[in-house]
Amino acid sequence: MVGTSVLQYRIIRQLGSGGMGIVYEAEDTKLNRKVALKFLPESLVMSSEAADRFGREAKLAGSLNHPNICTVHESGLYEGRQFFVMELLEGDSLKTLIQDKPLPIEQILDVGCQIADALEVAHTKGIVHRDIKPANIFITTRGQAKLLDFGVATAGPEHMAEVTDGRTDLFSLGLVLYEMATGRQAFGGQTTAVVFDSILNRDPVPVLQINPAVPADLEHVITRALEKDRKMRYQTAADMLSE
Repeated sequence: MVGTSVLQYRIIRQLGSGGMGIVYEAEDTKLNRKVALKFLPESLVMSSEAADRFGREAKLAGSLNHPNICTVHESGLYEGRQFFVMELLEGDSLKTLIQDKPLPIEQILDVGCQIADALEVAHTKGIVHRDIKPANIFITTRGQAKLLDFGVATAGPEHMAEVTDGRTDLFSLGLVLYEMATGRQAFGGQTTAVVFDSILNRDPVPVLQINPAVPADLEHVITRALEKDRKMRYQTAADMLSE
């Protein structure tokens, strides 16, 4: 699609691709700015499930206005394929930055606070992200964290139930903090079943045992976020951010 014009957007180059989308850098010829266009892959155009997920991602992310959530400008159809337009980010994913090594304490705190603040806004609107992980957190060249990929998010009071509510995202944020602090995942395993068994029945290796440089107060935040009993975790993102 390089060189193609979609509405006022001239596609410059492909930035990346995944199972649920192909992302291009484009120029907005009306506003003279660079943007990113995300398209539903052609192979999934006939899948109603994929189309619903793609549309949900655009709608939910587009309904949120927060500096730590990637801005969605608009959505549309091009030759039968769904796409949406979002801000163009320069930097790397948090997953790329970690690379099996701990990050500086200041960066852990900064990124953790930014994402917790973004989640507070999302949860206030009844939106649960459900896929908080380093690959879905982008760090710009200026150090700003941006939350991406609302493809499996849920919205509305009917979804803020016991099984999946905002505390699910806070557990996942605890996993992200753990990985930033230690350079390794809290619950590892060769298969999904093994990982789930570890989450349900085992405690992770204490953060300080892996990285003694982590302040005890930060370890406390991570440990509380990873409580298996959700009633023992932070109840809101605002509570976690405050601590």
